[in-house]
Amino acid sequence: MNYEKIIIIDTCTYFRLSKGLHPFLSNKIGKDNYTPCVLKDLNKDLKRNNNLKNKFAWIEEKEYINNREKNLFKKKSAIENGIINNYKFISMEASDNGINLSDVDKNCINYAYTYGSKLATDDAGMILVCKEFGVQYFKTLDILYLLFDNKQITTSKLKSIIDFWYYLNDLPGEFQKDFKNIFKKPYNEF
Repeated sequence: MNYEKIIIIDTCTYFRLSKGLHPFLSNKIGKDNYTPCVLKDLNKDLKRNNNLKNKFAWIEEKEYINNREKNLFKKKSAIENGIINNYKFISMEASDNGINLSDVDKNCINYAYTYGSKLATDDAGMILVCKEFGVQYFKTLDILYLLFDNKQITTSKLKSIIDFWYYLNDLPGEFQKDFKNIFKKPYNEF
């Protein structure tokens, strides 16, 4: 497994992309053929968070569960000590900077850091910790751009995904600014 070609998808990015791009985790992303995957922790997070299950009821459908199960991050037992130690450093860094991250968020950063993988997140706190540890990250719009630029999705598909975010009132933070920076024009002109 080429860990440098893996993008670990955090919870929010998963929700923003998996419905409109299903089976999202089974597809390669961009010309570099990045492989999206999730951590097993995502499923644990879903089971204990009723708000997520209510807002995203489709997440419990068998086809989405199967897609997550088939595309879990596969770790090597040989570096288990590194994972444990790095988790502690990531937790301390977040705490020292007043950043409140869930265990799932910390593990996403931890695995990306430990394995040299990428991370997809829109969470400002996670991005700050990624920068501190030198973890390469993509925002959700970056993922959409990679797909769009490589003709893996059409303009119509792109707009339908983003319009769904509007409908759910679930736009990523700094959406307008990021869209203009990434796609080179404002969303309303796209």
